[in-house]
Amino acid sequence: MKRFLLPIVLLGLCLFPAIVLGQTCPSLPAMVDLVLPPQVGDSAALGTLLQPAIASPQLSDAFNLSRVRAALEDLTLRLDSSSCDPPDAERRRPLLLQFLGRFLPLLRLQGSNLENCTYRNLTGSELRTKGKDGRYAYVNPARSHQGTQANAIDQRTAANKTLQALLALGVPQAEIDVDSQVVRDVNLYAQNLGASGPIGQPTIVRAEVHPLFHRRVADTLVWDSFGRAAIDVQGRIARLHVRWPDFCIAPGVSANETLTRQQVLNAVVARVAANNPCELIGRVGARLAYVAVDQLDQPLSAAAGTEDDEGENDACFLPAVMIAVFGPEAAENSGQLSLGGELVAIPLFAPPTNEPPTGPIPQ
Repeated sequence: MKRFLLPIVLLGLCLFPAIVLGQTCPSLPAMVDLVLPPQVGDSAALGTLLQPAIASPQLSDAFNLSRVRAALEDLTLRLDSSSCDPPDAERRRPLLLQFLGRFLPLLRLQGSNLENCTYRNLTGSELRTKGKDGRYAYVNPARSHQGTQANAIDQRTAANKTLQALLALGVPQAEIDVDSQVVRDVNLYAQNLGASGPIGQPTIVRAEVHPLFHRRVADTLVWDSFGRAAIDVQGRIARLHVRWPDFCIAPGVSANETLTRQQVLNAVVARVAANNPCELIGRVGARLAYVAVDQLDQPLSAAAGTEDDEGENDACFLPAVMIAVFGPEAAENSGQLSLGGELVAIPLFAPPTNEPPTGPIPQ
């Protein structure tokens, strides 16, 4: 499923309004200032984003296998309890009880549920779940495209099928940004390369339809949260990839720690200039988004997750400004490739400090 990652990262880059740098690096501060969202440096506006209405229930509390089976049209999916990870309390028990508890629920600790499970059917389909991370990945090999049959499913039907699957999975409806959905056709190209005859014209077949839904909280994009599906020629879900961790605001941050617009501008310019030589900067863009705190101030193109990642990410979110840096456009018919860009999230709040107060201790 790693093939899902590159299109999502590239799509994230395309979401940015951008300013083309017509001059050299000395113009960078002015160009960045033009694209910084108006909320940057505004403690009142950012304070509102620190107190959003959070939909309930969140995905980890709403998963229901019966609904998921119906939406996926895969009614024989069954839990493979041997695939699950026991929670921390269960891991501390004797190994024999842990093993028996996988198969005999009565031997598990009260209130202890298995985590990170896989559901399978008899024909090879799998649904892998990482509830705490909000990651769900479904693959049905029997629905892979075969032969030259063209996919006649229209994009609206494919998008609706994906939306219904997300809702059945438990994704909060209020967080699904239906207005910015992206639906793409995936074509297969085939050409006769046999030695017995001349090479013919390639055959182009519309194989799958890929709808993608982004996530919004308080009308603000939540970075690296999405739901995406591949719809086969019969209108069924062949693959589903969901990354929708439970939403929370990182504790200990208040509007009083809002950085000024100039401080953010300085941080952006310093970061862009440090990682990008002037001649490799073609465009720069910015937008406001909720970003997991452990992804702040690092290249987001590398941080964007896939369902294959190990480790958990239960971090909460903070509003941040996402900066996209694009390489210069290659001249038409030059034979040169345009250079890729950098995507980074810059914090909008001063980091909380746990340093003891200086000066005399009050009596």
